[in-house]
Amino acid sequence: MNEKTPVKKRQGFSLVELMVALALSLLVMGFLARLFISQKKNYDDQAVISEMQENVKTGMLMMTTELTSAGYNPAGAAGAGIIQADATVLRVTMDLNGDKDVLDLNPDEDVTFAYNSANKELTRATSGGTGQALAGNIQSMAFAYFDGSGNALTTLPLSSGNRALVRRIKVTITATTAKDASKTRTLSSDVRPRNLGL
Repeated sequence: MNEKTPVKKRQGFSLVELMVALALSLLVMGFLARLFISQKKNYDDQAVISEMQENVKTGMLMMTTELTSAGYNPAGAAGAGIIQADATVLRVTMDLNGDKDVLDLNPDEDVTFAYNSANKELTRATSGGTGQALAGNIQSMAFAYFDGSGNALTTLPLSSGNRALVRRIKVTITATTAKDASKTRTLSSDVRPRNLGL
């Protein structure tokens, strides 16, 4: 007894069914690959934006902390205060070591913050030296100056008389990512140097 199963009753996939299953599998795989690539791009973009934000926040924090001490003068040093005030340059002095001068060997007693538009950097220079980058990929930076009544001092650079009136400095920095200049973040901070006008 040799029974053979008829061809019509055999279980299995036809070539058409196999091709349909393969096509559906390829569609699902393509969708998953596209989803993965999209998620990876979003992750990479967010990492770059986070780096940009950290960069500008760090530069702003360092600058505003130091500007708060502008004019520190416990021993009555001559020349402590704002030395130069322009839209993109601010030079301040302070007597940090209490030796009655701001022109000694302590380089942190004479600090200049500036925007280097050629290199797109926020720089910090001490004692009139070369500026070192505090933050890169800076699209713009601006200082605005206000007197004790909140009036803007708009004639820049400020004269020595107007520099003596400054009680508040507004710092605005716009940063961009290194790869895509269309992604920007603007950060503003009001600094009230507590030693000016004392």
